[in-house]
Amino acid sequence: MSVDEQKSMVPTIMVGVGGTGAEILSRVRRLVEESYGSLKKFPLISFLSIDTDKDYKVSNPETAGSILQDHEKHWARVSGKEVSDIISNMSKYPWIESWFPKELERNINAIEAGAGQIRACGRFAFFYNYHKIQAGFNEACERAKSHESFMLDNYGIRVNNNGLNVFLVGSLSGGTGSGMIIDLGYCIRNWLRGQSSPLVTAIVPMPNAFANINVGDRVLANGYAALMELSYFSDHRTEYVAQFSSRLVDEVRDKRPPFDFTYLVGTKNDRAEFNLDQIREMIAQNIFLDLTSDFAPHKRSIRDNIKTAWAQSDPGGRGYPKNFMSFGLATIEIPVAQICASFFNRLGADLVTWWLNESISLPPNMVELVKTDVLKRMRLTEAELLADLGSGNEKPLRLEIGTWVNSIRNEIATDNKLQCTCQGINLLGSEKGKILQFVDYLQQKVEEYRTNHLRELSPDERVHGDFLQKMYDNRNRIIQQGKKNLEAELYSIIRDRNRGPKFADTFIVNTHQLLTNSAEKFRRESEKNWLPNEINRQRQYEAAIKEIVQFKNSFGATKQSQMEKLCEDALSGIEASLLALIQRKSRTLGLEVVAQLEEHLQHLEQRLSRFNQKVRLLRDDFKKAANREAESADALKINGMKLYNREELNHLYQDMIENQLGASSGIESRYESGLNQICSTMTEDILKNASHLWKQTRQADEVMQLLDITHLPDVNYEDFKEKIVEITRLFVQQAPEESLLKRSLSACVRLFQVLQNDEEAIRSNIRIVYQKSEPLILLSQGVMTAYDGGFTPSLNTKVAILGGRNTSDPTAIKLLPFLQERVGSADALTPLGEQEKHRIVFVQEIGGFSLRCISSMGELRKSYQDWKGEMIEAKRAKLRGESKDLPIPVHIQKEHPFWDVFPEDPEVFKLVLQARALGILRNEENRSTQEKVIRYTRKTLTGNENMDIASSWEEAVQVLEVLACRPDKEEIQKQVLTKFSEADNPQAKQTLCDQFMAYLKQREIELEKVGGVDSPDYKREDTIIKDVIRELHKLKNTEANNKTFVTSKQQIKTQSHTTESRIGFDIGSPDSSYQDKYEEYQKHLTKLWDLNIPQEAFVTAAKVKASELKLDMQKSEAIWNNFINPLLVSPQEAEYEQFLSDLSSFNIPQDAFIDSAEAKALELGLDRPKAEAIRNKFV
Repeated sequence: MSVDEQKSMVPTIMVGVGGTGAEILSRVRRLVEESYGSLKKFPLISFLSIDTDKDYKVSNPETAGSILQDHEKHWARVSGKEVSDIISNMSKYPWIESWFPKELERNINAIEAGAGQIRACGRFAFFYNYHKIQAGFNEACERAKSHESFMLDNYGIRVNNNGLNVFLVGSLSGGTGSGMIIDLGYCIRNWLRGQSSPLVTAIVPMPNAFANINVGDRVLANGYAALMELSYFSDHRTEYVAQFSSRLVDEVRDKRPPFDFTYLVGTKNDRAEFNLDQIREMIAQNIFLDLTSDFAPHKRSIRDNIKTAWAQSDPGGRGYPKNFMSFGLATIEIPVAQICASFFNRLGADLVTWWLNESISLPPNMVELVKTDVLKRMRLTEAELLADLGSGNEKPLRLEIGTWVNSIRNEIATDNKLQCTCQGINLLGSEKGKILQFVDYLQQKVEEYRTNHLRELSPDERVHGDFLQKMYDNRNRIIQQGKKNLEAELYSIIRDRNRGPKFADTFIVNTHQLLTNSAEKFRRESEKNWLPNEINRQRQYEAAIKEIVQFKNSFGATKQSQMEKLCEDALSGIEASLLALIQRKSRTLGLEVVAQLEEHLQHLEQRLSRFNQKVRLLRDDFKKAANREAESADALKINGMKLYNREELNHLYQDMIENQLGASSGIESRYESGLNQICSTMTEDILKNASHLWKQTRQADEVMQLLDITHLPDVNYEDFKEKIVEITRLFVQQAPEESLLKRSLSACVRLFQVLQNDEEAIRSNIRIVYQKSEPLILLSQGVMTAYDGGFTPSLNTKVAILGGRNTSDPTAIKLLPFLQERVGSADALTPLGEQEKHRIVFVQEIGGFSLRCISSMGELRKSYQDWKGEMIEAKRAKLRGESKDLPIPVHIQKEHPFWDVFPEDPEVFKLVLQARALGILRNEENRSTQEKVIRYTRKTLTGNENMDIASSWEEAVQVLEVLACRPDKEEIQKQVLTKFSEADNPQAKQTLCDQFMAYLKQREIELEKVGGVDSPDYKREDTIIKDVIRELHKLKNTEANNKTFVTSKQQIKTQSHTTESRIGFDIGSPDSSYQDKYEEYQKHLTKLWDLNIPQEAFVTAAKVKASELKLDMQKSEAIWNNFINPLLVSPQEAEYEQFLSDLSSFNIPQDAFIDSAEAKALELGLDRPKAEAIRNKFV
């Protein structure tokens, strides 16, 4: 095999049907994710799960990979209304009506929560959802294609686009999978028609895998029915035909088997027994081997080699297909997936613990540090707040007010606004100076100034004075900037390795307290200082103005000087009042700022709390996952040999971390330095990769920070966690080559270490693992080697090891001779890639056997026959007018043509053939049910009664083997024997011969399409009828009825008189008529015996004739026993032989038969040689 071939793969579609399908798909997903990191990293596989139960949950989540996405699932539901519409108008849906069992038409309900183990319901759901399932499958195919560049660039794997692998997994025993899987196989073949080389492989557990779990009592009968159908459609003589709508394009016809390869997986091999969960895991493991690039071509070659083993049909019975396979798988394995999962989860826990930084020590003077360093830098201390709130455009507002007051002073002085004429020596006349206009002037100036700059009469801030507007702008800016600064500081603290979340908690608490203190101070100063000051200085201004008004017209010796003093009082009063207003307003606005900042601080506190909560939750999740994976490695059951010691995990992990550094520095240990370096790098990568979860639209260089974890929606929690896992997993996968993790997790290395290079121990363990890999199917050697067997199934063995037989790995080279010694051929040694070096895989596949070869089939058949007996009894009860429910059908169509997987009992087949040819069994329509049936007629006390036994001739043979139908079999035997016994002259015998020949002629016509007289069915029936006619001719040429006829059984000669004396009964009697009856009885039995009919039928007929002649039954039994065994037969021997005859009709194992026979012989007191002689007739 060339290198190119060894590194080639084909797109693969995994289709799971029903619960079992979902279980196996979930495990395959896990294996892919364990090996490749994620499904996205191995896009060559796609999944489609089809189920009638929307809410199905996998039974063991620990074994499952990521959950199936919505586009990977199809809920094949049919609502109650939809079901009702179809059932009530079935004639409009002939493609469903043609197969849907009538028994279910009154009982089928909505199919929304599973198919209830009713196979026909599963099939109904498939037909109803056909086009949606087709669309889902086509989409799955598209998802697995067009990844050539990705696979080549990332893995060096060439994608073979000329092929497509489809794996179909499900159960044969329930309702959904068992009801859909055959149709789905054919439909997938049809949907892929025209594509080059698609391969469809079905892998299903055997029905008895479900026998020991609480899933209902129909699983075995369902499973046997499904296997019958699978065998039937795998036969080259059959054709699958189905219509899925009224359109011709939705018709599917195919003469091939439903699958290219059909694997049946039992519960045990010769070495071990497995439960259902283990079987599902091994199926997933086996499929996954097709997804390992190095081993996949060799895996495919196994199947190709086995195909030659089923070229010829099973020679037994009607000739059954032998295209069935099974596999076994065992490994010598280090549970590396669990070890690495434990490590990357542990690293995740260490990383988020590093984020929490809880070991940091807080400074002792935290309050002072926050006040003088942090808040002062942010200008959020009291002094900075008040100064910033009272600032104007170019200078503080208090200076603006002072400047204005000074300008008034200058203007008063310049214009001599206080001029008084009525003063000094000017005692006469009224005041003519400018003082008269001063109050109006000053009041106008003050009012104008107040109105323009400090007006606040309205609650609407927008109409306040411009100074106040400026203060409001200052307030808003301070709030905005303060919030921003506080948040930035919190981000910085979280990011700072010398501070961290622990410091942040204390920072928020202290900042909150400092702001609260400031607020209290602002409130106190505003109320106690500045508001009273504002009022008092306003009063001062008003009092001075009042005095000026009062004295402006009066005379005074120093009037102007007095007016100047009053003017200064007014100006200093208004200035102080306005300044007090600014101070009061600054504190009022300061309260608003503090309130906003405290509110924001509370928000930040909540964010920090959420941060701590989320990070601690992450830490706990990762810790639990790490422990769970370590425990999983402990508990992991490997079919083979597990190489694992949990005590070594700590050392492996520590070594992995330490190997990140060349040498440690400072006071930190090598481990601490390594962890710091790893966590710092990983944090940067995680935040960068997770930024899209934080903010969909952002600047190109805008990257999420740690505190932004709090902004992640809860729905993205798992996504963020997965980002951490991606980085930590990648770190573990890319651990340094010199680390112990890389050097010791090789199965070859570990095997030699564990077994201490002991060659005998290595050889012994390889032998044990190889034996455990035997195929999970037990084949009956009795059937395989019987005269009608001659099976030679093909058994292929492969051992997969790092590099295969051409490995360059020194330890693998050392192990190769041990492996070759066990498997016998170097060709069986196949390669695994570097990513699979943790295991050595033994795979054995067998194929080329028919279903009857499987040891457990007898048990399944018994359950199926029990169901069939119940069905027949229930149908007859209903025809008699009794109220009895029919059992749920186990087949997927009403008039099923499916033949049994076992050859028919030749005696029963011969009986049905004779009864059919003689018209005793007839194919007629039951007028009550309007169904075609196989029936016979029997006499009753009130007349004739038709007895329906089957819907087809093939089924008739199956039915008469059922224990519940033994009375039917005996009645048909009686009627056949009566026909033969009544042919007591040449003309009557010739009539029977003519009937048989006419039957053969009719069969020739019926079988014309499959070969006519050359068809196997015709030849088989022709042989039987020739034997029957030959015996009739022998009887026809017999000269006297008392002459003997040599049977093919025991070559016994019988003579009536000798027989009577031997038995020891005095048959002679003075009553000649009574003696004549015994002679007649003797002659009748002689004729019957010469016909070579089955012994059971012979005894039945003998009993009937004895009753008819009213003979003593004990004497009659002695006579018929002499034909069966000419030696003296005691009553105990007769009872023993009858017991064994009855016992042999049950399909029980030979060992159980012998044990029961020996117990009965002991009970009857028979001597051992005689008991063994009788028993050997049956064994």
